[in-house]
Amino acid sequence: MYIISNEGKIVDRYDKSMLTGGDLKYYTPGNHIVSFELKGFKLGFLICYDSCFPEMYNIYRHKDVKIMFHSFYNAHHKGKTILDEIIPAEIRVRASDNLMWVIASNSSGHYSSWPTCIARPDGSLESLERGVPGILYRVFPDDGRTNNFPSWTHNNKMMKLPENEIYHNGIPSKHSRALNTKSLP
Repeated sequence: MYIISNEGKIVDRYDKSMLTGGDLKYYTPGNHIVSFELKGFKLGFLICYDSCFPEMYNIYRHKDVKIMFHSFYNAHHKGKTILDEIIPAEIRVRASDNLMWVIASNSSGHYSSWPTCIARPDGSLESLERGVPGILYRVFPDDGRTNNFPSWTHNNKMMKLPENEIYHNGIPSKHSRALNTKSLP
C-alpha cells in the first residue's frame, strides 16, 4: 500500500505482514509497520489478512494511531462465505478494542464478501451497499455526534506489547525493492 504525498511523492509503503498460506507460496511478508501524522492525527496502514491478528492493531495503538486505513480486496467468491460475517465483526472489534477509527476498503465487484465500511472507536459501523460502487465518508472528528450522544468505549487499558514479538509470518525479503519502501514496484 503506497502512501503518496500531496506533492505526488511516495512517503512510504506498507507491505502486508501477515500472509495466508496461499500468499506465502508467491510473496514474502513486509517487516515493518507504517504510521505518520496528518493534520494532528496519527494514521496507520494494514492489508487484508492482517485483520485476523489483534496484535497488528495493538502495535499501532502503542504508536497512538487514531485512524487505521485497512485495505482489502475480496471479490472472488461465487457467493456468501463466512467472511461476510467475520470481517465486519473484526473491523468493529479492532476499532473498539484499540479506540481508533478503521476505514476498511473493499472491492465493489461481484461477489465482494463485505462492503467498504468505516468503524468508529465505539464499534459502530457504517457501510456502502454491497456490490455497488460508491464513496463512503464520515465527518472526523465527529464532535457533534459524540457530544450529543456520548460514545461508549470499553477498552481503556492497553494490552502490553510482548517482548520479542514478530509482527509478520514467513521470511521477509532482503531484496533492495523490499528494503527501500519509497521505491516503485
